[in-house]
Amino acid sequence: MDEEDTVVREIDVYFSPYIDDETKYPLRPSWRPYELEENCEEIRLKPQTSEVELDLSVDLESSNIDGDNASTLNYTKHTVSTTWKPPPANSCAVGLLMGDKVLNI
Repeated sequence: MDEEDTVVREIDVYFSPYIDDETKYPLRPSWRPYELEENCEEIRLKPQTSEVELDLSVDLESSNIDGDNASTLNYTKHTVSTTWKPPPANSCAVGLLMGDKVLNI
């Protein structure tokens, strides 16, 4: 081993392959979640571009919707889509180390 490649410190790193319940929609406040169980009609995934689209049904009886206008415009669903493409995987990890602790950010 070269003098320049000396290991100076080892830090345990844990990998979680799933998205936890704490993950939020970044542009939607946590007090106003999407009701996916009731409203999700269709999900589309485009593997080449890593895009995701969700079609959510619109409650035309809601006080937040002008039902007459929505009917005229045939507004029955709302499509939510990603605008960010994750970079290709390159076996790198990023974290914040303060003292002896790796912090979740």
